[in-house]
Amino acid sequence: MKREALMFRRLVTTLTLVSAVLVPTVPASADPPQPDTKVRTDAGYVRGYATEDHLVFKGVPYAAPPTGDRRFRAPQPVQPWSAVRDATEPASKCAQTTRWEGSVGSEDCLYLNIHVPTKNRRPLPVVVYWHGGGFGGGDSALYDPRPYSGGGNVIVVTANYRLGALGFLGHREMSDPWAGNFGIADQVAALRWVRRNIAAFGGDPDNVTTAGESAGAFSVCAQVAAPAARGLFDRAISESGPCGTDLLSRAEAGRRADSAATELDCADTDDVMDCLRALPAEDLSRLRWKQVTLTENLTNLPFMPVAGTPALPAQPQTAVETGIGSRVPMLLGTNRDEMRTVILDRLRSGQGHVTAEEYEQFIRARYGGHADRVLAAYPLADYASPDLALATLMTDDGRGVGPCPNLDFAEVASRYSPVFVYEFSEPTGAVFQGFPEGAAHGAHTTYFFNSYHPSQEPSPTTELGDTLISQWSHFARVGHPGAGWAPYRSDGVAREFTASDVRPVDVASRHRCDLWADVLQNAK
Repeated sequence: MKREALMFRRLVTTLTLVSAVLVPTVPASADPPQPDTKVRTDAGYVRGYATEDHLVFKGVPYAAPPTGDRRFRAPQPVQPWSAVRDATEPASKCAQTTRWEGSVGSEDCLYLNIHVPTKNRRPLPVVVYWHGGGFGGGDSALYDPRPYSGGGNVIVVTANYRLGALGFLGHREMSDPWAGNFGIADQVAALRWVRRNIAAFGGDPDNVTTAGESAGAFSVCAQVAAPAARGLFDRAISESGPCGTDLLSRAEAGRRADSAATELDCADTDDVMDCLRALPAEDLSRLRWKQVTLTENLTNLPFMPVAGTPALPAQPQTAVETGIGSRVPMLLGTNRDEMRTVILDRLRSGQGHVTAEEYEQFIRARYGGHADRVLAAYPLADYASPDLALATLMTDDGRGVGPCPNLDFAEVASRYSPVFVYEFSEPTGAVFQGFPEGAAHGAHTTYFFNSYHPSQEPSPTTELGDTLISQWSHFARVGHPGAGWAPYRSDGVAREFTASDVRPVDVASRHRCDLWADVLQNAK
């Protein structure tokens, strides 16, 4: 949901599935054998490459290109190949438009990357990690998960999925049951591929964790809600994408699709779908791309998963409560200062600092008759600046990204499976125009990932990073993050992570969740 430079730095995106290779013992005088970099998938052989401690496979197709007549349809099986396919270079990112690159990527983008640590015996647990980017941007190939996979001894798989209108347009003329959720259909197809093929890479197909951050985390929530995804993963990790936050409604998605068809000059044609399928991909990727940013309301994103549809019959929390979704162990959390990113984006775009007058105007416009109550709870005198006051308020409100909807979901999900809740509170130390970034959206990801982007230096190894990787990978291995972290008990308490301490904290009180439950319920 941020500009790509930040996503590179924070790595707001996808993990790759990683598995270890058993290296046979050899006499001391012999050169150690090199691990075989050729692996057979159900569509043909792929050849990756070996590093000092990993096998790496990039650009492995998990579905046919969603082009031509396959546009706006659920993904189809990949066509088998006979020669050994090169898997040493990443495939294209999915078609997208960004303010820093313009229109880039390709519709032919349904590929995944696999990082397999080679230091221990197989089979290994598998983590499938989905990148962020507001459902309108992102690229799994930029994220180097070797700190995570090597440190946690898990296979990490990262995969691309369709974005923007190409991935989430839901027009009434579409007959496919995945209409509005083609990007989620891609993710389900990738999870099926993992179940079928990961054993050949040294992974355990019966021990798969789906995980993601930001839009990747909301993708996890959608997978949990999707009946078609049941049985494809054994655990789930949602980082800064609360499953208690509602996805887009079918009615609103339909209104946006009608507007999009009009904007693209397809609404009054004889066949709307033929018209939409004939358009250049960049025309669709440019549709409302400026709205792809972290926002005070998740559903302000122009395109995102759609609930109330055949593919997602209910919102994630309702799907778990009614049993139509997946009831699996979950690890859920947010960062303490999530919405400071909104202020940072404002400053970077030249809009300046929030003034005291703007602060009050925002609250009165957003909360109406509850404005005085909100102003009393968040008085400017308690904060160093209106910027910090507004960022704190928006984080606690939670309709963008915040902890309170996370606790609401944990309250329900913990009735059926163990749920572990965290809050990441270590500040980045960065300051922009006098505004401290704090533990903003995406701040935790550099503790798990390096970047393949040539401009990015590897993240230093830290004790906090080692702790996070150890507990996340332990959860992926056995469904519990380890000793000392109790499952959620409906008490508002989560495990807080900072560089100086790891401890239980009353997150519900810290973020005034009782106040917001009352304000937002009465505001409906």
